[in-house]
Amino acid sequence: MPAETSSEIESAITEFEIGWLGKKDNARLRDSLQARADKAQLTLQNDPGQISDAFLDIAPGLMFLLLPLFALLLKIVYLMSGRYYAEHLVLAVHNHSALFAVVLFSELLEWLEDSFSVFLGSSVVLAWIPLYMFISLKKVFDESLAMTALKFSVLGSSYLVFFSFAFVFGWIAGIMTL
Repeated sequence: MPAETSSEIESAITEFEIGWLGKKDNARLRDSLQARADKAQLTLQNDPGQISDAFLDIAPGLMFLLLPLFALLLKIVYLMSGRYYAEHLVLAVHNHSALFAVVLFSELLEWLEDSFSVFLGSSVVLAWIPLYMFISLKKVFDESLAMTALKFSVLGSSYLVFFSFAFVFGWIAGIMTL
């Protein structure tokens, strides 16, 4: 980690305080945070792959937590559809399962491309994800293409925000579990 980043983290930790905690508990918390930051910095220098592994250990749980959030987004966007939250949750599980299947298939194609030096188009396969999501919304809710596109955009943007927060949280949690 560059020196200025390290010193910024160190100053943020020394200034960190939770108002309802006492001085002794805040000092203990800062010491713990500093120890974890030092360990993360050492790990980053010696074995950066360990941080990625820690994130990948947490990622499935985060995606599982995003399922009901995505279903809630569906419920809000399709409020007048007359469908229950559970139906939106089933669609969310279905779409996430499709997403995982396509990513798995893409990874398999990448492995085959690397192993046999042939182009199989694994990145082209990933383009299927948004198309599949759009088709599933169109099929399930049976609205016009324009309305489905608008709602797909709102859902995609909102989910991207939640996914970004989960991603950042996952990296932080992964670093904190080293």
